[in-house]
Amino acid sequence: MKNDSIVRKQMMLYMATIAIFVAVVCGALTIFYTKHYMAEKREELIQQGEKIAQAYKKGYRTGNLSELSYELQILESYMGSGVLVINENGEVALASPGVYAQNGSIVVKGAGVENVIVMNTQGQVVANTNASIIPMNTVQGMYIVKVKTIAGIVTKKVIL
Repeated sequence: MKNDSIVRKQMMLYMATIAIFVAVVCGALTIFYTKHYMAEKREELIQQGEKIAQAYKKGYRTGNLSELSYELQILESYMGSGVLVINENGEVALASPGVYAQNGSIVVKGAGVENVIVMNTQGQVVANTNASIIPMNTVQGMYIVKVKTIAGIVTKKVIL
């Protein structure tokens, strides 16, 4: 009987040691991976920010900000949020337009929006306006929204 209980105790000790070892290794790997992932994302954001700064300088000198629109769209889709370009006075110089559905309407927000074209899935123009709120008369479905800004044209998909 004593050998059976000693073996059982020894087995439980080994299992507890292995469980603690696995927990420590998993914790260390999680910390390492998180630091690596965050550093990698930080570098990508810095590179994208530098591209936007270069495109903005080039567009500011030439008066053509279409290249900046492309860079802003890439960064916006990568981050999943809007992008603001702020000048040295702390004022918003340019903002990527935010397009979303709200209460049966399509809402467009952002600085520098000049025109909004809403098309249905067949390519028919449903609305062509410069308003920031476009009522869709509760017609549900998917719409393609083209927003013309001072930086170029941004295309978004909205589902009502």
